[in-house]
Amino acid sequence: RHRPRREGLPAFKGKVRRRVVTAVAKAALRGTQRVAGAKPTLRTDLPNAAHRGPDDFDHGRWERDMHARRYAVFAVGVGALVAAVPAHHVVAQRTDPCANDPVCRFVAQNIGIKSASTLLRLRRFARLDGETALPIKNVHLAAQVDSVHELRFPGLMIQTYVPRGGVPLIQQILVTSPRYRLPLGLKFATSTIDDVQRTLGFPKEVERLPNGASRWRYENVEGTATIVFEFAPEPAMKIQWVEWLFEVD
Repeated sequence: RHRPRREGLPAFKGKVRRRVVTAVAKAALRGTQRVAGAKPTLRTDLPNAAHRGPDDFDHGRWERDMHARRYAVFAVGVGALVAAVPAHHVVAQRTDPCANDPVCRFVAQNIGIKSASTLLRLRRFARLDGETALPIKNVHLAAQVDSVHELRFPGLMIQTYVPRGGVPLIQQILVTSPRYRLPLGLKFATSTIDDVQRTLGFPKEVERLPNGASRWRYENVEGTATIVFEFAPEPAMKIQWVEWLFEVD
């Protein structure tokens, strides 16, 4: 049964964060309770209790109380630190393989097309202008014939490999219009070659075209996806089109 999360207390994935905060709070409470009774006591086992002096305190108990006080302060500090750490940062560092790789994030986010989208959902991504389907033999199963679909939208082309009875596998995304939002804050026909370099770093390959335009090519770490930018000639050097290429096995 789902329980709504309290406002102001972001949670770790699952119950980890709640357990950590609860444990720290209990530890702080135990330490505080010990500190509450931390008054040094006089020794009552002396032969003459009427002659008690400054050396008659129970130093053993006093040291234990001081340790409890320090432990309580430390526990409260740890609890405040844990509560202050944004949960999504912790989860991202543990579960997001693209957390520190801008090229990986650019590939994964693309223009919002998910790898597990159905063919029907891909057709509804935007206003469909046309579709072409070509049969192709499956390289692993000689008797199976699959198909490659090319979906054309205004300023966008999506090519996908569709195994018979399987989920479509995106092969290519080509964007030539600013109506589709690019990832990581880059803007079509606005961001320059310098903006791309600051966002993604230096490309793997650079190509100079006869008309003065430039093409930059990036690859993810696994070598399974490629991003190609074409920039307008100088002095503008703004993004003219972006292409994603995905390796399909």
